Amino acid sequence: MTSPIWRYNGSDGKPLVIRSAPEIEAPRTTEVLQAGEIFYVSSEQEGAYDITYLKLQDGRGWVFDSKPGVGSLCENIPAKLWHYVGVGDGQALSLRGEPNLSAARNGKGLKPGEPFYVSSERAGDDGVTLLQLADGRGWAFDSKPGLGVLCKRHEAMLRLASEQGLRSELWRYAAEDGKPVNIRAEASLAAARTGQALRPGEFFGVEEVVERLESNEKVCYLRMSDGRGWLFDRKPGTGVMCVRHDAPVILHIYDVPRHRAGVSLNNYLRAIGTGAFHAGVEVFGIEWSYGCQERESGTGVFETEPRGCEAHRYREAVPMGHTSLTEREVLALIAQMKGEWKSEDYSLLRQNCCHFSDDFLDRLGVGRTPAWVMHLARLGAFLQDKKESFAESSAALMERGRDVGGRAKEVCAAGHGYAKEVCAGPGDNVLNGAAAALSGIGSVSRG
Repeated sequence: MTSPIWRYNGSDGKPLVIRSAPEIEAPRTTEVLQAGEIFYVSSEQEGAYDITYLKLQDGRGWVFDSKPGVGSLCENIPAKLWHYVGVGDGQALSLRGEPNLSAARNGKGLKPGEPFYVSSERAGDDGVTLLQLADGRGWAFDSKPGLGVLCKRHEAMLRLASEQGLRSELWRYAAEDGKPVNIRAEASLAAARTGQALRPGEFFGVEEVVERLESNEKVCYLRMSDGRGWLFDRKPGTGVMCVRHDAPVILHIYDVPRHRAGVSLNNYLRAIGTGAFHAGVEVFGIEWSYGCQERESGTGVFETEPRGCEAHRYREAVPMGHTSLTEREVLALIAQMKGEWKSEDYSLLRQNCCHFSDDFLDRLGVGRTPAWVMHLARLGAFLQDKKESFAESSAALMERGRDVGGRAKEVCAAGHGYAKEVCAGPGDNVLNGAAAALSGIGSVSRG
């Protein structure tokens, strides 16, 4: 699996000039990568000579993982996404220079609610897991004796511990000051506090929203679906407190051919709006797709880590917006689709991974698959329909020829003498001529 984090090695110490397009000879920008610099990639594109072009997430342009005559330039850093949740005091987490809680602090830190990528995990004392940040800032830790949990995996942050109805809406406490918020007993800022609180970055379900004016500002009061009480989306004089969580949906595109020639061909086809692609849809940290599995009697729906389909070569990510469905709703939807998308029904042209992704995206409420992803399969299905239609018409015409010729022979056979001799020949000619002509047409349709 390819993570979105890369490092420019720069073994010769020289900076790498960022290009404006995915080509080594493309115009150079004024931006560069310094040796050892970590950068984030939003999409990858395979080129000639096994070069992978990398589109920088910050919009600066394109770089490449290798160069003919030079060798490797950039390397991918496998990483997992985590969040620093804090302990509710609003304090930053001081990073360490070594994988040890007692190691010296390096002057860098994480803010409450801040996401970060981890490239390495090590088991420490007292059940603590030490986390090496992929961007090179240092080491964090998932917990600390006497304080409890400090950091959680990103996927875990998206899951609600409490049981909620499928129609609950997911929100997140996102105050910038990093302090916890006290839950109220009623829909009012002045209402009694329940004694419970949320920490920055914490998710919660909402079953009712009530709008009221507070100091000439509209405030949305949020009834928590787990029954703990009420929160509010903003507070006059403070600003935003809670935001609705619309989970991002990403369409991941892979090249079906893995070899260099096939990938190069797909690059040209992609430029004109087509190509042979595999597709998967990522939502809530899982990528879902469809194919013909070994056990054909079961579902063809399967899951992988994002960008993790090893049967194909990863090409690019297409952001599709956000779904308002909660994770439980998405899992319920997947359970339904598993019954609808059977492995035995797989068809290269009419029911493949791209068709599944198109259906899944539509049900998530984020639109349909881009036309260029589906174009080649639709074109193939269209041509197949035309071929089958032509073959059916040819067969019908052949049968009609047989019927006409047969009737002619029957009529003439009933005659006597001269009439029988005259009619028998044309009857045979109709049959033989139709058969010969349509045999030629049939051979054309198979070519």
